[in-house]
Amino acid sequence: MNISFNYRPSHLISSGILCLVLFNLVFFSFIIALYNTLLVSEIAKYRIFLILILIIEPLFIVYGVYNIIKGRYQFDIEFNEKNFEFSKNLKSETVLPIEKIKRVIITYGNVISIHGGFKYTKIEIEPQEGANIELFIRGKTWRSNFKIFLNLLKRFCDDNQIQIDVYEKIY
Repeated sequence: MNISFNYRPSHLISSGILCLVLFNLVFFSFIIALYNTLLVSEIAKYRIFLILILIIEPLFIVYGVYNIIKGRYQFDIEFNEKNFEFSKNLKSETVLPIEKIKRVIITYGNVISIHGGFKYTKIEIEPQEGANIELFIRGKTWRSNFKIFLNLLKRFCDDNQIQIDVYEKIY
């Protein structure tokens, strides 16, 4: 039995672009309002203007670019008769024999926040020795495809006597 799943967190690209555009627009509006109305001293105006522009603005830009770069990654998980393979951007990160997998942990999560929250699914592969491999899945289309993969994975784990744990968390 051979099962696989590929995931690209494309929602990060849109959040990175939104961060670059929206936060910068709001930030510059705030600076202009602060510069024109609240401060009286010219020296204080220039100091605050330079501090805000030189320190906070690059943080918004770096965060937006970071999200865009992370959104371009592609993760691939594959279970076959002999090996478990995990790759990022089509470069093999981990190849692990099936016998060395201690357990598979699947977590369904629901994050509740002021902005409405989101649902995610996390798969964690725990080998007998070495670091765990984790993959977070977000987005309705990705999660629905991932459920099909998880059903096949449960059957695969039962056939190969791999312990599988399923949890549900609400934050």
